[in-house]
Amino acid sequence: SSSPSSFSSSSFRLSKKQIETFHEDGILVVDQVLDQMEVQRGIDGLEQTLRIYGIDTTNLESTAGAIQKLSSTNGSGGVLDLFYPSWKLKIATHPKLFTITQQLWDECYCHDGETKEEVVVVNDNDNNNNNGWKWHPYGPFNVHQGYMY
Repeated sequence: SSSPSSFSSSSFRLSKKQIETFHEDGILVVDQVLDQMEVQRGIDGLEQTLRIYGIDTTNLESTAGAIQKLSSTNGSGGVLDLFYPSWKLKIATHPKLFTITQQLWDECYCHDGETKEEVVVVNDNDNNNNNGWKWHPYGPFNVHQGYMY
């Protein structure tokens, strides 16, 4: 972990272990990327947004069902269709978080137009070292440029 004062988005590099953790678990927690004030603003913003849609975080037992109104997947998978509230945009465009995202894209997903055959390797023991999950059919993309919609 880096302390907030020593975390520079231009010099911060994920460790090999952190990248392996992301590969294995599909999630990565990097401590102290956001400072306490940034985290609190995000929490407050989410709570305010949820209240607009009838969700009371102090009474989830009675109000959590309203979350389906915020999700194109009816609330499954933790997907909320919240894109434009200012608190969300500040988090989504945060330079430190984007630096981490860029590194994960670069390490974990095909981005130079690789073919599926190039990323799926079968070794002599008939055990697949199958990196096919890295491949996508959409061609090259710039891991240094983010996209929001």
